[in-house]
Amino acid sequence: DVYSRMYPSLDEVEGFARSDDIKMPVFLCEYSHAMGNGPGDVWDYNELFDRYPKLIGGCVWEWADHVITVDGVERYGGDFEGELTHDDNFCCDGMVFADRSFKAGSLEVKAAYQPVRTGFTDGTLTIYNRFDFTDLKEYTVKYEIESDGAILESKELVLELEPHGHARLPVSVPEIECSYGAHINVYLVRDGKVLAHTQHELPAKIRQKPAGKPLKLAENGQEIIAEGERFRYVFSRHYGTFTSIVIDGQEQLEGRMRLTAFRAATDNDRNMLPKWANVDTWQGENLDCLFSKVYGCRLEDGNRIIVDGSLAGVSRYPFFRYTLEIMVTEDGEILFDVDGNVREDTVYLPRLGFETELPESSSEFEYYGNGPYESYCDLCHASSVGLYKSNADAEYVRYVRPQEHGNHNRTRMLRIGRMLFTSDGEFEFNVSRYDTMALHRANHTDELEPDGRIHLRIDYRVSGLGSNACGPALPERYRLDEKHIKFRFSLRPSGAY
Repeated sequence: DVYSRMYPSLDEVEGFARSDDIKMPVFLCEYSHAMGNGPGDVWDYNELFDRYPKLIGGCVWEWADHVITVDGVERYGGDFEGELTHDDNFCCDGMVFADRSFKAGSLEVKAAYQPVRTGFTDGTLTIYNRFDFTDLKEYTVKYEIESDGAILESKELVLELEPHGHARLPVSVPEIECSYGAHINVYLVRDGKVLAHTQHELPAKIRQKPAGKPLKLAENGQEIIAEGERFRYVFSRHYGTFTSIVIDGQEQLEGRMRLTAFRAATDNDRNMLPKWANVDTWQGENLDCLFSKVYGCRLEDGNRIIVDGSLAGVSRYPFFRYTLEIMVTEDGEILFDVDGNVREDTVYLPRLGFETELPESSSEFEYYGNGPYESYCDLCHASSVGLYKSNADAEYVRYVRPQEHGNHNRTRMLRIGRMLFTSDGEFEFNVSRYDTMALHRANHTDELEPDGRIHLRIDYRVSGLGSNACGPALPERYRLDEKHIKFRFSLRPSGAY
């Protein structure tokens, strides 16, 4: 009665829909493998379900993690004496945790299944009713206009819209001038509960901070020093990066600001891991044991630091050759400008950006970006861009097997400690109590111990999550596979947070 396949790719599913040879309705008996941090593709499959009537849906695999909790720690295959055969943690592949609590993937599935889709173009809000039998008049439609986290306008209305119908509503949007961005948020509400939420970016005039006057830098052997009324920065020629950032007399760093490319492998990264990490002696790029080389570091015109460097896995040819240009202004702003090339035969990278450690006192932070849940380029529809406050403890996600978590994409501003990070474009960031390699090496949550520092990443991009543990390879549009990378952001003194 139906045609079905397990874990076909998005292109294959669209092929089923367009094929004249498949006469029956298409139902995916399993898709979007929800193991660990994921699934990262459920929204795209549902977009296809909407586009082609022949596609009648599918079953996310699966509902809940299966574990046995011993002394507060969740155990899985191989953890018990006398097991002749087991499947490791492959039973931990649920859309919800074993105790039925939600993760970001659960909320992403809710967003993908929600009963409306919306669009916004040139002052017109388009609403599509995905219900098969229910008119939207039984619900309240609410929209609000947001700028830099402040709500400028809010309106509620009851809309008569038949199943599978479209409505177009004019929305008067004021001229907006802001520091970071503006959006229209749309909600479908009944009995005080939000059943659907979408967001669209609005045109806005972004305030431009006047360019600061370059600061004259001092040289002291292997160090280049920038010093002003509120700050003192130390840049190491040897490492090609900052080793100290002191603001208002307080050291902000507990480690070097270094370029890295690895992330603690997610369950759905397992098929890429031999290509990324030191798993196979000959195959991997060894991103988990990175060697950073500085070919040259010079001070130009007394106010610009130029670093020529590369990143390579140990015993591997460099995969990234770059030039880093640093300028410090008289008010203490540090301008980072990375321009580099990825080796042509390099597989797509898990991420690329700066990683460092901060004092434990810097555990709280504020950001304008995608939140409040963790978000990635292919798992981001449950979150929305706005102004949020959080802390390192709240960012931790207790996956059964520890792995990458807590990322926020579409970020324009991050304030942490006495540092304010901004970018003319977008960046991604991650704040954690755990080191990347500690997360990567741990098999169970009780193996994790905070090391007394806050671990910070400021990333150019982070690859998507996908569902490749059992499903298809990550779609190309979600891979960090660019061969020429330009990454610019700034760090400047801020009030204590």
